[in-house]
Amino acid sequence: MRKLLLFVAAFVCSTTMVFAQDTRTVIDECEFTTSPVDMRDLLKAGDTWNSALKEAIRQKFIAPDGAVYYLISGNFFLQVKDGGTFKQLAWNSELTTTDTYRFYIQVRIDGENGALYRFPLAPNPFSVVVNGTAWTYVSTNVSDTYSYAYIYSPEFQLDAREVINECQVTTASGDYRDLFPWGEEWGDALRGKIHDQLQKETGAAWFITNYDFGLEMWNGTGWTQIIFADHHTFSEANIYRFKFQVRIEDTEHRFPYKKEDLQFLVDGAQWETTDPFIGAGYSFFFAYSPSFVVISDVVVIDNGIRYNINREYPDAMVMPYYDEVTFESFYKDTVVIPATVTYESVDYPVTSLYTGAFAESAELKAVDIPASVTNIYDGAFAECQNMNFIICRRATPPTLAADVFLNVNAGGAIQLYVPDGQEDTYKDANDQWKEFDIRSITVYESQQVAKGYAQEAAGLLADCIDVLTEDERAELEAVRTEALIAQYNLDIDELNAALAKIPTDLAKAKTNAIKAAKAHVQGDNGLTGDWVKLIYAAKNALGLDDDNVFIKQMDSHAIAAAFSVQGDKTLKQVNDAYVTHKANRDSDITDLVGAAKGWGLEKISDLLVGDEKTDPEFLDVIAPFQAQVNALAWDFDNKDVETNLNDLIGAATTIANNADAAVKAKRAATGIDKVNGQQSEVRKVFRNGQVYIIRDGKTMNVLGAEVK
Repeated sequence: MRKLLLFVAAFVCSTTMVFAQDTRTVIDECEFTTSPVDMRDLLKAGDTWNSALKEAIRQKFIAPDGAVYYLISGNFFLQVKDGGTFKQLAWNSELTTTDTYRFYIQVRIDGENGALYRFPLAPNPFSVVVNGTAWTYVSTNVSDTYSYAYIYSPEFQLDAREVINECQVTTASGDYRDLFPWGEEWGDALRGKIHDQLQKETGAAWFITNYDFGLEMWNGTGWTQIIFADHHTFSEANIYRFKFQVRIEDTEHRFPYKKEDLQFLVDGAQWETTDPFIGAGYSFFFAYSPSFVVISDVVVIDNGIRYNINREYPDAMVMPYYDEVTFESFYKDTVVIPATVTYESVDYPVTSLYTGAFAESAELKAVDIPASVTNIYDGAFAECQNMNFIICRRATPPTLAADVFLNVNAGGAIQLYVPDGQEDTYKDANDQWKEFDIRSITVYESQQVAKGYAQEAAGLLADCIDVLTEDERAELEAVRTEALIAQYNLDIDELNAALAKIPTDLAKAKTNAIKAAKAHVQGDNGLTGDWVKLIYAAKNALGLDDDNVFIKQMDSHAIAAAFSVQGDKTLKQVNDAYVTHKANRDSDITDLVGAAKGWGLEKISDLLVGDEKTDPEFLDVIAPFQAQVNALAWDFDNKDVETNLNDLIGAATTIANNADAAVKAKRAATGIDKVNGQQSEVRKVFRNGQVYIIRDGKTMNVLGAEVK
C-alpha cells in the first residue's frame, strides 16, 4: 500500500511539473463581431440549413486583427430546441418561425499559434464575446500544440420577412435645414408642409408617419420637444434637431433588430436612429437629424466660407461652418475673407463676423479681414488657440463685442497687421485690440513677397531632385534659406534689404543649376559622354562594328540626349530629360552586359568538342563557370563606364580560361584524348626503354608514328 501511495504521489508531482512548464500565453477572452450584429438577422425563416449556408454564416464572424484564434468550420453547428434540450439541426432542414435555435461552435488555436498560445483549463475563467454579448462557455481541451473551446449562443427565433437595411430621403433643396423658415411659427400647418417635402424612394415599403413628427430644441443639458401650444418662433439664438418616426406596416418586410445594421440617409447624409422596434406585422424606428440653427434669409457657401446674406439691407455676414457630425470647424490654415460675396448676380458687401463665426477652429492659423467689415460679434475667434496672425485692412478699427478673442492671444504673441500709420489707432480703440503685437500691413505684404521667393526656390529644388548632386543644389538651398529668414523678419528695413538682394541671388542660382544639370546630360562626364565610352569599349572588347544593332542603338540614344537639352530649357525640363535618357543609358548598359555574358558563355561552350558537348560529366565541369559568367553584374557605383565594361569582359575572360583548365584536367583524369575531334582510348606503355602510345589497337611512338 505504501508503494502504491508513493507511486501516485510521484505521478501527481510529475503531472504538476508538466503543466508548470507550459509557458504559452493564456487567452482567456475571445471577441467576434458580425454584420448584421443580431443573431436573428444572420438567418431568415425559409432558408435551408446546409453546408453552403453554414459556411456563409461562419465567415460573418470576424475576429479582431491579429487574433490567434478562429472558428473552425467542421464544428460550427446550428442547434434546434427539442423539448427542454437542444440537438444538432439536420442538414437540409428548413428554418421556421416557430422553432428556437442557437449556435454551437468551436473556437480554436492551432498551427504556429498553438505553440505560443492556449486557452485556460477549467475552472479558470474563460469567455467568448460576440457583438458585446457573452456566449455560454461549455468546455475547453488543451494539448501541447492546440487548444479549443465549445460555446453556444443565446437562444433566438427567426423571422421570415425581408429586412430593409437602408432608407433614403431627399429634399428639394438638398439641405433639410431649408425646410425650416426663419421667423415662422412651428405649428401643424408647417409640420404638414415639411412632411410633404420629404421624398422617399419610389416603391419603398416604409413611410414617414404624420404622428411622432416633431422638432426638439436644446435646453443646455438635453433636448426638449417643442409643443404647438407654445407658439414657438424659429430664432437664430436656438439650436434645433428634427425627429420623426419611420415605419413599415406589412407582413413581408421589416427593419433589422439593431441600429448598427440600419442606414437612414437624408440628402445622402446619415442620420442617427434608435434600435428598431419589431412587432408582428409592423416595425419602426425614430430618426434624428444633426443639430442645426435656423438662419434668416439665405445661407451661401463660397470658396470655403459660409455666409448669411440679408437681401433687405443688403449685406453678408460670415457664419460658423462646421461638420454637423463631428462638430469640427471647416475653417483651417489661412482664411482670406473677400470684401464682397456674389449671390444671384448681386454683390453683397461682407460687413460682419457673426457670433462664434470661427470659434474653436483648432486648425485655423490666420485670417485676413477686409476693410468692409465693421462689426465682429461675441466670441468670433474664441478658443482659436493655434492662430499665428490676423490682418485687418480697415483703417478705422471694427467694433468688437465681448470676448471676440477669448483664449486666443495669450501673452500678446500674435501679430496684428493693420494699414500703415494706423497702429496707434488700433491700440487706443479697444482693450482687445491693444493686446496684439500690432504692426504695419506693409511688413506682412513684404513677408509674403519673401515667401514667394522661398516657394520659388523650393520649387526649383524639387525640379532638379534627380539630376543635381547635393553640392550642386547647395546654392539654391542657400537662397531658399535666405528667403525663409526674410519671410519671418519683422524689421521692415532688414526685410527690404533682403528683398533687394534675393531676386539677384535666385536668378544666379537658377542659371548655375540649369548649366550644371545640362552637363549631366550632354557633357563629357554626362550621359552622352557615357555613351561615347560605351561605344568605344564595346567595339574594342566585344569586337562590335558600326553596323551592330547595339552600336546603332547607343549612337541614336546619345544624339537624342544631346538635342533634348539644347536651347532655352527650364530646370524641370532638363531634369526630366536626364531621367528619360538615364533610363535609356541604363537599358543600353543592360544590353551590353547581356552581350558580354553571351560572349563569355560562348567561349566556355566552345571548349567542348565532339561527344563532350552532350557528355553529362563534361557539362558538369563547365556548369559552375557558366554560372559565374551569368552572375557578373555592372558596378553602377563606378562612374567610368568604359572601365566598367572592360572589367566585365576581363572577368568573363578569366572565367573562360579557368573553365579551359578544368576541361583539360577532366580529360587527363579520365584518360581521354582527342584525335580529330573524336574520343579514343589511350594507354601509355614502357618497352625496351622507350615510351609507346597504344590508341585504337595501334602502337605509336611519342611523335604519333605507328610502330610495328
